[in-house]
Amino acid sequence: MEVRAVLPPLLAAGGWAMRFNNPGGGAFTLGPRDAREIRPVLLSGRDFSAAELADAGATTISVLVLAEGIVVGGLSFVIDPTLDAPAVEYAPCPGCTPSEPEPDEGCDDDKPKPAPKPQPKPRCCCEPCIDDRCCPPPAPCCGKCREVPCKDRDDNKQGCDD
Repeated sequence: MEVRAVLPPLLAAGGWAMRFNNPGGGAFTLGPRDAREIRPVLLSGRDFSAAELADAGATTISVLVLAEGIVVGGLSFVIDPTLDAPAVEYAPCPGCTPSEPEPDEGCDDDKPKPAPKPQPKPRCCCEPCIDDRCCPPPAPCCGKCREVPCKDRDDNKQGCDD
């Protein structure tokens, strides 16, 4: 596998570069159904202004993933000339400061934090669920329903008696 960064001309001409801070860097072997975490690091070059970026046209950093020379995936990062500060996507880890040059050295604030999972509303114990993997456990029994599924009942009924 090969991971290759393609920088826009403005960045490439200004000495910017991207390296991959993971085992194997940009080239490694990957077996069937194996996975590898890729950690791109953008190395700064010459500063540029928002006006230069807007005039440059192409503002997308592309990261291509190739298998035997064939593109099989990738990511695109668009540089936004309207931002006046780096976008904050998550809180830094405890003890980390934004001035640390390499987050990979003893700091874990460059890893994305998983979004909190929405908590589903409790369902009534007699409310049907298509797939139990997606449903929360039922609420305590309302007292008006029969909790035994119809296939196990003599009267072949299920649900509330209202």
